[in-house]
Amino acid sequence: MFRLHSWGGSCMAIIIFVFAFACMGIAAQEPVITAPSGQLLQTGNVLPDVHSISQPEQSYALYLPLNYSAVHPWPVVYAFDPGARGINPVELMKAGAEKYGYIVVGSNNSRNGPWKPEAEAVKAVWEDTHARLAIDDQRIIFAGLSGGARVATRAALNCKCAQALYLNGAGYPPETSPSRNDHFDIFVTAGLDDFNYGELVNLDAQMDSLQITHFLRRFDGPHSWAPSEVASEALAWFALQAMKENRQPRDAAFIADEFAAARDRAQKLEQSGAAFFALQNYRQVAAEFSGLADVSEMKSKAEALARLPAAKTEAAEEKESIALQASLQSGIVRAVEALRNPGADPIEQRRDVEQQIKDLSQRVANEKRPALRRGIERAQASVAAYFSETGESLRADRDFSRARTYFELGLMMRPDSSRLHISLARCLISLRDTDGALRELKLARVNEMDAKAIADLARQAPELAVILPNASLQKLP
Repeated sequence: MFRLHSWGGSCMAIIIFVFAFACMGIAAQEPVITAPSGQLLQTGNVLPDVHSISQPEQSYALYLPLNYSAVHPWPVVYAFDPGARGINPVELMKAGAEKYGYIVVGSNNSRNGPWKPEAEAVKAVWEDTHARLAIDDQRIIFAGLSGGARVATRAALNCKCAQALYLNGAGYPPETSPSRNDHFDIFVTAGLDDFNYGELVNLDAQMDSLQITHFLRRFDGPHSWAPSEVASEALAWFALQAMKENRQPRDAAFIADEFAAARDRAQKLEQSGAAFFALQNYRQVAAEFSGLADVSEMKSKAEALARLPAAKTEAAEEKESIALQASLQSGIVRAVEALRNPGADPIEQRRDVEQQIKDLSQRVANEKRPALRRGIERAQASVAAYFSETGESLRADRDFSRARTYFELGLMMRPDSSRLHISLARCLISLRDTDGALRELKLARVNEMDAKAIADLARQAPELAVILPNASLQKLP
C-alpha cells in the first residue's frame, strides 16, 4: 500500500479477539489430520484453499509441519497478502515452518482496501484455525506485506492477542505509530529497492528509541515478501524471543546453532565491505542473543566498525538517499495533483509531469553512487505505485479519462509493468478503445504474462472477458 508518509487460554483469546473486531464494525504416505468438519488436512504440503467451516466464502492457504499433531499446541503465523494471495507467504515460510515447527496460515480474502472486509478476513482465519487445530496462544504471530503488513499491525493492536509481528515492506498503519505499550516483538524486512525502504529504516530508529524488541533485516530486492531464507531467519528469531520471554522452554542446542548462524551472516556482511550494514547487524545480533549467549564479541565488532570512516560515510549516504527519494517523489506527485486544478492547462501540466519523469530516468543513468542511485530508483517505484493506485481508484469511480492519464504516466515510469498495461487495457475498454486495449494486453504478455495468466485475469474482470474470448488470447504474441 502506497504511503507518502499476558494471558493464556485459547477460549479467552477467541472471546477477546471476536469482541475487538465486533467493536470495529498427500504426496502419498504423508499424514493427514481429520478436522472437526471431517475435512482431511494434509501435513507436510501447502494446502492452497482451506474453506472456513462457518463462513465458506472465507478461505486460506495452510501449512502444517509433517509431524504436526494435536498432542501439544503449536505456534502459528497468520499472514496477510495485499492481493489476497495467501499461498505466497505460506510457500515462502514453509521451509522455516517445517524446520522450526510453526503452523502457517495465509488469508485468501484479505487484500488492500477498506478495513471492514480485512478485519472479517482476520477474524475468519483466527476462528477457523482455532476450531480445527491445536494452537499455542502464547506464540501468535501476525505477518503481512505492504498493505497486509498494516492489516497485521492493526489487528495486533486491536485484539492484543499476538506476541509478534513479521512486517514485510511496510510498517504501522498511517493513523498509528510505535508505542512502549505495544506488547509484541517485531521482525521487519526491507528490500534495498523497496519504495517503502525509508519508512522502514525510520521505523527501526523509532523502535530503537522506544526500546521495542525488534530486528530490521535488509535484503537485496524490491517491494515484496522477503525470500524464503529470510523468512526462516524470522521464524528462528521469534523462537529465540519466546525463549527469552519464557513462552517456550530454552533449548541450548538450538540457541548455539542459531547464534553460530547469525554470527556467520554478520561476518559475511562485514566481509562484503558493507561496513554500516554490518555494524547494525552486529548490534542486532547482540541484542537478539543477550541473555542467551556470550555476545561480547558481537559488541566489540560493532564498536570497531562504528569507528571506521567507511561506516560513517555509508550511514550518511543512506540518510541522503532516503531524503532524496522523498524529495523527488513528492515533487512529481505535486505536479500530478496540479492536473486537478480547474484553472490549470492540462496539456501544459501533463507535459511538465512527463518531463519530470524523463529527468528522473536521466538522473538514474547519471548517478554513480550506488546508495543515491537506489534512492532515485525507489522514487521511481514509489511514484509508479502512486500512479497505479490512484488510477485504480479513479477507474473504480468510473472516471475513466482521468484514470487513463494516471496509467499512462505510470507506464512512462515503468514501461515493463504488466499490471499497469492491464489496468490501462481495462480502462480503454470502458472508453470503447478496443484496439488500444488489445495492444496493452499484448504488451502485458510480452513483458511478464502468458496467455493462461491473461485468461485467468479475464475471468475476474468482466470487461476483459467481453472482448477477449479464450480463442483470441491464444493469438496474442
